[in-house]
Amino acid sequence: MDEDLSISRIHKEDSTGSLSDDDLFFEEDAEKESPTETSTDAKSALGDKMISMNLLDYRKLSNIKRDFMLREEGLLKSEFISIMLHHIPEIKDKVSLVNSLNDLFAEIDVNDDKHLEWDEFSNYIIEIGLVKKDHGFVDIIKNYKQAEWRDSVKHDNDIEYIHYIPPLKQLLVMERDNKKFKVYNMKTGKFEREVRGHQGAVIGAHYLSEYSTVATSSNDLSIMLWDETSYSLNHKIDSPIIPITLANYDRNLYAGGPEGMIYYWNLYDVFERENRENYMQYPKPKEFHHTNAVTTMLPIPGLNILATGDLDGKLLLWDIPSHQPNRKMKELSKGIYSLDWSADVGCLFSAGLERSAYVWNPYVNKWIYKLSGHIHSLVGVKCIPNSHQLITADISGMFKVWDIRTFNCMQSFNAPVAELNCFTVSFPEKKIIAGSKKVLQYAYEEPKDQNKVDETIAICCYYNPQYHTFITAHSGCVKVWNAATGRLSRVFRDLTPGDITALIMDDKYRKMYIGDSQGHVYTFKIKNGARIKEFKQHTGEVTNLLFWPEYKYLISTSWDCRVRVHDDSKSDDLGILRFDKIKHNDIVNSVDLKQKSRLIGSCSDDGSILLTNLRTLRQESELTGHDAEIKNLKFLNPHNCLVACDLSGNLYFWAISPSNVKNTLLVKTQNTVENEMGGTDSSPIQALAWSQNLQTLFTGDDSGNLRQWKLDSLLNKLASLGSKHEKAKSGSNECPDSTTFYMTAIALGVDKMSKINSSDIALKTEWKAHDESILSLSLVEDISIIITCSFDCRVHIWNYSGTRLGTLIVGGDPSWDVKIDTIPKIETARKEAISLLEESQNQTYEEVISQMNPTGKEISDSDESSEEFQTMTDSKKKGSPSNISLPSIKKRSEALRRLDSSSMRQSPMKSAKVSSKNVNKSFSVGQKPETVRAKPFQTKRDLSQSGRRVLSKK
Repeated sequence: MDEDLSISRIHKEDSTGSLSDDDLFFEEDAEKESPTETSTDAKSALGDKMISMNLLDYRKLSNIKRDFMLREEGLLKSEFISIMLHHIPEIKDKVSLVNSLNDLFAEIDVNDDKHLEWDEFSNYIIEIGLVKKDHGFVDIIKNYKQAEWRDSVKHDNDIEYIHYIPPLKQLLVMERDNKKFKVYNMKTGKFEREVRGHQGAVIGAHYLSEYSTVATSSNDLSIMLWDETSYSLNHKIDSPIIPITLANYDRNLYAGGPEGMIYYWNLYDVFERENRENYMQYPKPKEFHHTNAVTTMLPIPGLNILATGDLDGKLLLWDIPSHQPNRKMKELSKGIYSLDWSADVGCLFSAGLERSAYVWNPYVNKWIYKLSGHIHSLVGVKCIPNSHQLITADISGMFKVWDIRTFNCMQSFNAPVAELNCFTVSFPEKKIIAGSKKVLQYAYEEPKDQNKVDETIAICCYYNPQYHTFITAHSGCVKVWNAATGRLSRVFRDLTPGDITALIMDDKYRKMYIGDSQGHVYTFKIKNGARIKEFKQHTGEVTNLLFWPEYKYLISTSWDCRVRVHDDSKSDDLGILRFDKIKHNDIVNSVDLKQKSRLIGSCSDDGSILLTNLRTLRQESELTGHDAEIKNLKFLNPHNCLVACDLSGNLYFWAISPSNVKNTLLVKTQNTVENEMGGTDSSPIQALAWSQNLQTLFTGDDSGNLRQWKLDSLLNKLASLGSKHEKAKSGSNECPDSTTFYMTAIALGVDKMSKINSSDIALKTEWKAHDESILSLSLVEDISIIITCSFDCRVHIWNYSGTRLGTLIVGGDPSWDVKIDTIPKIETARKEAISLLEESQNQTYEEVISQMNPTGKEISDSDESSEEFQTMTDSKKKGSPSNISLPSIKKRSEALRRLDSSSMRQSPMKSAKVSSKNVNKSFSVGQKPETVRAKPFQTKRDLSQSGRRVLSKK
């Protein structure tokens, strides 16, 4: 097979090894879809974010690597841009190119240390080249299963040919050596009539929609034209050949027959002038004609081509309406029985006596792909319109469903027949109809989420300002939605071994952390779904994730009753477990962080809240006294207050350190809803969101109500109590009653304490947001919206006044009204790109290299880098789409190890496998370029080692 053949919308690579746009994510797609991004300057600023990768010649990687290795800790952004501008071809719009390089630097610098190392850069190139092409498809092909409908009609012989008429919902059935044909109403599934008229066996049929006529052919050398409703005979055409196959295009009726003969009739003459004897024969040039019976014909309207196939395996293309030869395709070894065309991928498909179906580009003589897997001769090939499905079947009854975007086989199943003679497909119902001794039907399992966000509930939903998208997490996938249009952009499937149970983004909105039902925790790139890192596994389901931006820490909770703190500050494949001493007596449901005091709060089904200081690694307090299992908690930053909710329907407000009344229950209030009897019932709350700007708490309850609570009065009274540390620690952590509460206040000399009550929690507004329980809330204060996820499989976006702005549904929300202003971000990026370009123009490439290598040390050149990447690129070209997959961490590490096996030197710390224990010993917490300061969990030994390293460098 020719490796340089390309077809419409199928992955292509140029001779330099640069990656196609198909490898890149949805930045440009979002630009096309967004109605707000119409400015020329804005589009120019956005540009192709990954144009730099498209311009990269992989044969120059050895030179790029040599420049990278001049600075062991990695390149700064300005150095990276200067070096890349030197090594990639110049383009007219340099600002867009620098903008792309700037975005590329941020995308690759996953650990956000402001340095880009060779390992990170090379790893990124391998990653985008090998990521699965079907990884982010919006729709996925589901399965077919045999329908309950059964054919109760008695057939005289085996069914030889069937033809489906979509507008009429009718199926025409022709039996072997039978002069009659049967008509089924596929809408009702009932047999309608048996039509007689031919003197010989009926062997073919075609529907002439313009004339409301059904045409049938017979070996009695006739073509009969029937009324589509009554099946009364309107016209009869005497054919000079046995019309084995029929087709029509542009008011012409075509018939293919024995000895390669093709005839056609003008339908205007047939119907209007009743001239049915004026037929025309296709020319038979010496080097361009069929030598055996023409068994299949297919018009391709968009190309004005008629494709014909015969029993010798010849496939010819003819121009319409000139009826002159267009292209002769490479002959197959066996006959062709069936042809079909997909406009989505611009491909022609053929099937016949061979055991494989072939994929053709109409502009290339040779087939470009072979669909293998059958072990018997094929009986046909059919594309299902308005889908990405291709169906093939063989004589044994084996059916295969293919995805034409990747040519992967998605399903195989066997029909219970001794021999399969024919099949067709119906649409838009998507049914496979097979003919043997009886008619069989196979129904498609249609997606059930067209009016929902997914077939499963959305666990959570977040807004991503970096890409202007919404991200929803579901048990089997993560979906990315265009925020400007509300339409689904990308779906990432099979990310984790178990069901996804938790998701959170980092502070740069370029990574997402995902936990699953088996306790796994991973990091993925939001842009392409590629896995970056794996963290220590929990022994139970992960329930909640929290990212701590200050130290790049990830905090996870689980059914195993533990809260773990992971370190994501390094670019290693495995995360480092920093702290694992927070343990409850039951499932841990949620965790939150009070950043100013570095206090972690975790709640559990055991009815307790544990407050742990990450600076001292000590548990500060345990808040008990809740009436039921605690499902969520939230620090009301920056105030010294924490709110928690339990299954009894209560909201608890606690004073926390460093308040003078820390660990004290300030007030408890119940969330109630009206019942059918006119009374009230408590409704548990599981979703919380806090607006620091509005001083408002948002809650979502099991009844689907969204409520806003004003807490100004409560927080002002709490602030008036002071926040000095107590000299004497209270001896009891139990929830106090009103008497104890008052006496504690008197002991502190604060009589205002007794004045805090439930009236300080004012219900501002409420509305019915969902029909079922609200699972999560996400507040986006920059654009003043709140996102709700519910058990009703819907995700709504609201403004603060309770107006629904849109709903994330697969079919698209026609009333979408979420306003996303992308222009400021684009203009900011363009200004930064202009500044970086000016900076790079102030220094030549040689001056940059000289500054990076002041001693003039020589770095030996090597072509291993380019050879390594070329090998991977070639394997991607040659491999079938089903073999293209994201490499495992081990394979990726091995690939990078081979890249670094050249004579270029590398730091021993980067090439050695470092255990978590060793990493802990050498960890310099909170280290920044200009200072060394302590992070939580750092020992004196760690600090002494850090100091020795600093002194040794000096």
